[in-house]
Amino acid sequence: MSTWSDEWQHECEAGTVLAMSKAERDAFFNGSIDQEGKRKGHGIIAIGGQAAAEKLRGYMEKILEA
Repeated sequence: MSTWSDEWQHECEAGTVLAMSKAERDAFFNGSIDQEGKRKGHGIIAIGGQAAAEKLRGYMEKILEA
């Protein structure tokens, strides 16, 4: 697989997300809020939509199966 391919990019991203703690992973997908309840960051679902999150989860599952 070429390291310039989209497939490589997605696998690297999935590996990075898998290395996160559960709290970090939740914030990555869903965004985060500060102590005052204000949105601090947008997650992948808000930025790329549910389809992007599901695609990433699919890559994560492929890595876990390997």
